Amino acid sequence: MSLCKWNLLVVFMLAVCAIGVPAFNVVTDPYGVFHMGWKHDSPAFDERYLKVEHLIEHPGKHNAFILGSSMMGAFDPVVMNIATPGLSWYNLSFLGGTPKESLDALTALSRRGIIPKQVLVGIDFFPFRQDSAGEDSPSRYPHPLVTGEHPLLWYRHFLFASSFWTGALRVISEHSALPDIHFDIDGGGRYRLVKQENEMAADPAGYAKRHLPHAEDAKAGGSEVAWVEGRFEDLAILVAWLKAHNVEARYFIHPFNHRLLDSVSKRSMGEFRARIQSITGPLADFSKDDGITRDDLNYFDTKHYTQKVANTIVAQMLGDEVNPKAGGVVALNAAHLAKQAFTLH
Repeated sequence: MSLCKWNLLVVFMLAVCAIGVPAFNVVTDPYGVFHMGWKHDSPAFDERYLKVEHLIEHPGKHNAFILGSSMMGAFDPVVMNIATPGLSWYNLSFLGGTPKESLDALTALSRRGIIPKQVLVGIDFFPFRQDSAGEDSPSRYPHPLVTGEHPLLWYRHFLFASSFWTGALRVISEHSALPDIHFDIDGGGRYRLVKQENEMAADPAGYAKRHLPHAEDAKAGGSEVAWVEGRFEDLAILVAWLKAHNVEARYFIHPFNHRLLDSVSKRSMGEFRARIQSITGPLADFSKDDGITRDDLNYFDTKHYTQKVANTIVAQMLGDEVNPKAGGVVALNAAHLAKQAFTLH
């Protein structure tokens, strides 16, 4: 092949890549930012963009937010609406979310005049014990109101960002009977682990054995933790922002599965609880609730608990307003779940 033909071939291949890669990324839309209308959601959805965008497009629809990490996905805004008449809740939590990301979203929304009356903030110790993995992933890229970019320039991050495998998984999941995950972006904002919910409902004990093994390699007595200092500073800034904007905030520490609690030394866990409370003030600490943390049937994995647990937390934090033992939140929520697209079998 002559040098001229070789150069033409190289130019042709570069042109194909320049057009084909962004075209593939737009059509498969694994991050959901191009709104291509796929039936099933992608696990890589950029909820940091999608949720903020939804709230901007529907000002006044919601006046209370659920904040935190993926553990907050168990909290159904419908349950919160029942428990707090006069409020309309939206689940503004993020997978792998940090206090700074919650603050960034709130600050961006406030620029459009959207400030909640109340927030429920769940404290997850993972952001405080390690830097979040994949922070530069497109699935975590924030809304242009956060980054300060022009919207058209903002989209360039997604045209060449996704790998072929990410897009291919998007296509494969579209042909599954059920999605792995469902983001209710245009509803209440929460996500649901659809396949895991169905598997657990069919065989709770078997599910626990498969996904929560009894044997653990945790160090006896748990390990000491070197906390990420910046996360505590970010939480303090978030708390200060909420106070400055007269937002009523309720804080709680999650009921971590006993395997996670056993992997951390009592000294480190005690330090974590004390430092969080020194920042937030009074808060509910469900990490000490052995009735929840020791029951594996309450968990999808070692990190994420079921909606039944979330309902219990809501009931306990709101006192006599809702009582699951009397059929309040749990009964009403069960009726709501029966109407959803992905009913548990």
